[in-house]
Amino acid sequence: MCRIYGVTREGYNSWRRRGVCQRRQEDSELFVHIRSIFNRHDGCYGSPKITQELKKKGINVGQKRVARIMRNHGLRAVKSRIYTARPGTYRHV
Repeated sequence: MCRIYGVTREGYNSWRRRGVCQRRQEDSELFVHIRSIFNRHDGCYGSPKITQELKKKGINVGQKRVARIMRNHGLRAVKSRIYTARPGTYRHV
């Protein structure tokens, strides 16, 4: 397998021993907070509002990072309808 990917056996074993990087661990911990806020607001909050909520909790994080984590986990805010068309309510004169 090492020959296929063009890496040394020592390099592969070293990579396996290192484990998960710190950034990925922080992202998984942050995702727990993001998911709880997202679910609490019935999926209506996007990355800007979730970032505000996290900052209120004292978690300093950027909006782009929140957006990336949400995108990677398939979380997408639902748009609320401001205008609903009602056919037949207007009279044509």
